[in-house]
Amino acid sequence: MDKYMKHKLPTWLQPVFKSQRTQTVEQVPAPMKELYIRSGFRVMNQPWSYYLLSLFNWHNETLNVWTHLVSFVVIWNYTDHLGETFDLKGSSAGAVILGYSIGALLLTLLSSVAHLFHAKSLKHHYLFFALDYIGVSLYCFGCGILTHYVFSPSETFLVLRNTYIPVHFFLCFNSFLSCTVAKLYFHGNKRKMIMVSGCFAHTLWLLIPIFARYYYCIVDTSCSVLSLNHLVAMYICLMATSVAYVAHQPEKSNPGAFDIIGHSHQIFHIFVFFTILAQFNAMTYELGMTKSVNEDLTVNHVYTVHIILIVMEITAVIFLLPQLNKKVKDIESCASVKQN
Repeated sequence: MDKYMKHKLPTWLQPVFKSQRTQTVEQVPAPMKELYIRSGFRVMNQPWSYYLLSLFNWHNETLNVWTHLVSFVVIWNYTDHLGETFDLKGSSAGAVILGYSIGALLLTLLSSVAHLFHAKSLKHHYLFFALDYIGVSLYCFGCGILTHYVFSPSETFLVLRNTYIPVHFFLCFNSFLSCTVAKLYFHGNKRKMIMVSGCFAHTLWLLIPIFARYYYCIVDTSCSVLSLNHLVAMYICLMATSVAYVAHQPEKSNPGAFDIIGHSHQIFHIFVFFTILAQFNAMTYELGMTKSVNEDLTVNHVYTVHIILIVMEITAVIFLLPQLNKKVKDIESCASVKQN
């Protein structure tokens, strides 16, 4: 913080905006390095207040945190607005809205928390990103509820009535496990490829009702494919999100130039937000036309399945703790030997 700001700010605010030192990529452990990012890493093993206050400092995670914090507030307000039209706690449409919104809210909140605090230590790095992946799986589960109960044609819904959600639940857990294990045992592009492949089957499963929707529209002469543009917008945003995640652009073309502002993970977060907005728009459009869903669904049912998924994933993290601790110890031992 420069001298001008120090004199202008009230004394109680000065610690909040105090400039924090950051490190280069050579100064952080391998698992905490990001491809083509050369600087802006926060110092490890600092007090928790250091990482909390880093919310107001520039480093390579600042915009990752803020993009999802802003998204969280927008999603909360959007859900609250829908509550003026739909009975969120007493109707099936409301249960679907809450089922999707809970996942989107937890995705953005847990991601913000993970990006803000993971640099505390190597062990915290792994644990906070496991928390992040729990948020991802809950968001995916919410997408499944939305797709099955709102976007699925009635014929497809009846065929998949007893299998879609159970299979989707398993794929959500598998996606979480793939991300967590890949994070623990692999680095760089290999880690991302394992994460993406773990989510690929899940994505295909989510697309089945959408493909069916298009099929029935094409064979129905009274249906215009253009009437499904709200679904197209949703998946265009999803494709852009996937490309942003795996491409590592623009930092791959100019390493070090986009460390603080403009690197691909920040762009990925922005496209995640656009995808969520497109899904809200599609959901509002569909429910606005029918005011109903394919089958009765209760809020208690939604809450129960979310809780079961969270408990299973926390149990998996606890099961992986011995391997995590061993991994951290090995990395720290190697670093100590190199220093000596």
